[in-house]
Amino acid sequence: MADSNGVKQPIDRLLPVLAGIGALILLLVLAVSGILLPQLNVKLESAVRREFALQDEAIVQIHFGSLRQTLRGYVPSFTVQADSAVIDELPVEDLEFEASGIDFNMRGILRGDKAELSALGSAQLSIRVAEKFLQERLAPLIEEEGLLEPVLAIETDGVKLTAKKKNKLLGKVKLSAKGVFIADGSSHVTFQLRDLELGQLNVGISGLGLEFAEALPVLDMGGFAGDILVDKVSTSLGYLQVRAHTGGN
Repeated sequence: MADSNGVKQPIDRLLPVLAGIGALILLLVLAVSGILLPQLNVKLESAVRREFALQDEAIVQIHFGSLRQTLRGYVPSFTVQADSAVIDELPVEDLEFEASGIDFNMRGILRGDKAELSALGSAQLSIRVAEKFLQERLAPLIEEEGLLEPVLAIETDGVKLTAKKKNKLLGKVKLSAKGVFIADGSSHVTFQLRDLELGQLNVGISGLGLEFAEALPVLDMGGFAGDILVDKVSTSLGYLQVRAHTGGN
């Protein structure tokens, strides 16, 4: 009995100490969660805003998981809605982005860098790109293919291109052409030139010595966030509309 009591008494005295330590650890965890998680929320939201170059009025809603998940760079889901943004250095409008299972660069965020969204469980994204900005991006590429002073006009059935072509006998010849934006299931949107017309004569691309063997790059979603793939493009008057999703969706 003496031996058992001798063992029991230290244990009895130790139990309140252990309970106190447990309570202290719990309070510490709650305090860290209450202080750190809001700070991480602000930092991650700021990083997402930098990622898209969002204006203050844009809506960014982030749904956090556990503190452990957040610290290792993971959030269950977030939503972004913005009238204007920047993707692939191209100004866009009407951004709607919903994603779940997001991995991001926590160390970079704590340094004030971009979120660097490296993986997405699933996502849906839609944007519109104005004719003006596509003109600025594509004009130099079209000129490299042999056409001068190209002007793009986005219509409901595609793109109308007017330009000039140097001719040894006639000098600069005005021409018009039809083109389309293409989504081939990759992360890219491209522009393909189709029929050209010289006055009333349809001479074809090869007839003018042009080399549009490959579609011209318009937008690359691959460097934007995770495994984003473009699955649909369409045009309305003055705008290119793009819808994309993750490969796992």
